[in-house]
Formats: sequence, structure tokens, C-alpha cells
Amino acid sequence: MNLKTFNNMLHNKFYIKDEFRKNPKSLIPGGWDVEVEFKSGEIRIYSNIKDTERYANYIITKDPSVKLVKVIGHSKKD
Repeated sequence: MNLKTFNNMLHNKFYIKDEFRKNPKSLIPGGWDVEVEFKSGEIRIYSNIKDTERYANYIITKDPSVKLVKVIGHSKKD
């Protein structure tokens, strides 16, 4: 386990696997990594988000347990 993985586990962060993604565009490389923090403290990181503003508006409207949505940088996923 590398330091980044350990740090993410320590802070209850994890990347969402491709099999749980609904938008086919999220399977195409490129775009941004977006961190979604929930009121429970759980943090999910979604990679390859092409339209971050639209995604943030969608998830905030869809799920009232979302506390914060933050773009954390260019997608690191291959």
C-alpha cells in the first residue's frame, strides 16, 4: 500500500470504481477529479468528470446528504 492510499483510507476517502459509474463519459480518460464529502464524513472521489459545474449541481440536488463538492485537479486516472 502506498502513502496516498493509506492517507485516503485514514481520511475515509476512496475513488469510485468504473463499474459503479453511470455516465459513459466518465469511462473516457481526461477531465477532472471531483471530491464529494458527505455529512457522515465519507469522501468519494469521482475521476474523469468532464463538466464539473454540471456534475456538482447534479449531485447536490440529487443527494441532501452531500456537504461539499470540490474539484481537486486534473484526473489522475489512466
